[in-house]
Amino acid sequence: MFKYLDRMANRVSPWYVPIALFASTSVMGIISGWISTGVEQINQYGWFGWWIACLVGASLTAVVLGSASWARYNWVYSRAQKKWAESVDTINPLEKDFRTQRILLSDLGHPITRKIFDKRLYDCEMIGPANIFVHRDILMTGMTFFDCTFFVLWPDIDKKVYPGNAVMLEKVKMYGGAIYGATFLITPELVPTFQKMDVKFSSLTGDPKIDNR
Repeated sequence: MFKYLDRMANRVSPWYVPIALFASTSVMGIISGWISTGVEQINQYGWFGWWIACLVGASLTAVVLGSASWARYNWVYSRAQKKWAESVDTINPLEKDFRTQRILLSDLGHPITRKIFDKRLYDCEMIGPANIFVHRDILMTGMTFFDCTFFVLWPDIDKKVYPGNAVMLEKVKMYGGAIYGATFLITPELVPTFQKMDVKFSSLTGDPKIDNR
C-alpha cells in the first residue's frame, strides 16, 4: 500500500507544483483586483486599473512562493549533502592502497605529523573540509574537484613556504575519483600541473595569462 502511494505521489508531484503555483497566483490576483475596486485612485482607470492590480497581486504571490520554494530546496539540498558526506567508509590509515572508497581526508592523515604519505588511491571519493599542502612526489590523473579552492604559496627569502596547519601530501598517487570541499595550497612550480586539470586559482599564480583572467 505504501509503495503504491509513493509511486502515485511521484507521478503527481511534477504536475502538482505548477498547478498549485498557478492556482495560488490566480486566486491572489483575483482577490487583489476585487479589493482594488474600493480604491478611488484605481477606480478612475476602470477595468484597466483593476487588471493592473490583479497582475501585481499575482506577481507578488509568485515571487513569495518562488522564494519559499527556493529556500526549501536549498535546505533540503544542504541536509542531503551533509548526510552524503557523513556516509564514509571506515579505513585503516596504515594501509597504502585504497580502491573505490569514500574517505574523509582527515582520516588519511597521520594523527601526529598530519601527513598523508605513501598512499595510492584508485577511483576514491575524498571528502573535506581540509587544508591540503601539495608537497612533493605527487601524481594526480583523471581527478575531479568539487567546491575546492586553490592557493599558491610563495616562498620567502630563504625559499621556504609556510602551509600552516595544512595536511601535507607526500608520495601520493591518485588515479581517478574526486575530491570535495578541500583547500589546496601549492607551490608556484605546480601551477602548470594544476592548470592542466582546469582548476581556478583563488590567488595570484605568477603566470600573467592566468592572473589576467
